[in-house]
Amino acid sequence: MTFSTESSVDPDAAASLAHVMLESEIEARIGAIRELAKQRKVILEALAAYEEGWSAAVAAGWTVEQLQQIGLKEVAFEKPADPRPAVEAVAPYVAPVAVNTEYRSDAVAAPSYDSSYGGPVAVPFNG
Repeated sequence: MTFSTESSVDPDAAASLAHVMLESEIEARIGAIRELAKQRKVILEALAAYEEGWSAAVAAGWTVEQLQQIGLKEVAFEKPADPRPAVEAVAPYVAPVAVNTEYRSDAVAAPSYDSSYGGPVAVPFNG
């Protein structure tokens, strides 16, 4: 990458151009989602109409086996998923900690500072 000192960029103009570029991308993405949602609605409406036709055919005396032999298949509808994510009200797992409850007379406490020795020393635990 080469750096040229011949031209300078106005910070406000650069920010404005960046905003236009991002806004254009956002609008394109939102437009794609809008179109996808419209197509999903069309599919769901068509499936509902097909299900009504299927029910009408069965009510007219056609059996499921006969309709399948003709090449028609029954539509299995699934309930729409709840758009809200499931939240589990479970406390986080905390692993148990092993505790040694055995008393030892030779146990040593945490190091303490003893100036007569010039540094930390182990002091017997009395307690």
